Amino acid sequence: MKNSFIIGIVWTAIIVCLVSFTVTVFFWDDTAHIESENVLNSQKDAEKQIINYETNESSIRTNDFFSLNKESNLENLMKVENEKTGKIKDNSKDKTSQIKEEIEEFIDVDIANEEKEIESLETASNNTKSFIKPVKGNVIKPLATNELIFSKTLNEWNIHNGVDYEAKLGDEVYAIRDGKIKKIDFDYIYGNYIIIEHDDGYESLCSNITVLDALQIGDNLKQGDVIGYVAESFGFEAAEDTHVHFELKKNGVYNSI
Repeated sequence: MKNSFIIGIVWTAIIVCLVSFTVTVFFWDDTAHIESENVLNSQKDAEKQIINYETNESSIRTNDFFSLNKESNLENLMKVENEKTGKIKDNSKDKTSQIKEEIEEFIDVDIANEEKEIESLETASNNTKSFIKPVKGNVIKPLATNELIFSKTLNEWNIHNGVDYEAKLGDEVYAIRDGKIKKIDFDYIYGNYIIIEHDDGYESLCSNITVLDALQIGDNLKQGDVIGYVAESFGFEAAEDTHVHFELKKNGVYNSI
């Protein structure tokens, strides 16, 4: 009985020891497992942080790279645009200068032409003002040195070296310009006529008139002085209506006022 009791105590102790050992081992393994998982999780978190950091750094570097490239591209684009703008400005300046030169050249030519025209007009005006008509009537037969005009008196076509002005019998006849009397005469072609010398090689003739008795060869006349009166048509114009036959020569060449 006593031996059985002792054996029971021994087995009980053994069982308690085994249970304690088992519990201890299990608890230790579980704790070690938990600590291991915690360590692993810490490592994973650290790795994630490192990866995130590296990723962020890479992103930052990438963004910096693209920013730099963008700035560089913008600078290049600005340079290109500035060059284009400069070229456009230069071309615009060149075109403006060319247009300005053309305008100035055109204006100079136009002014030169206008000056010539004004000079011509002034010359023509001076020439026109330098003469007056011998009578107040209108032209009834023009100067015709290169064409034929019909003559009532001769009943044929002839050239006409003068200008016929309509006039009434007895109308005053005037000196067309300042001058000196060269000739006073009569013939069967002109009838009574007078020739006056003027400056610049001009010479005038008036016929079909009665010359004033007071006038003599060599007398000086002023423009507008009365030199005679309208008479009957005579000579090669005897059949024409009353008029003054007028001739004007410049250095021997027939002209008209």
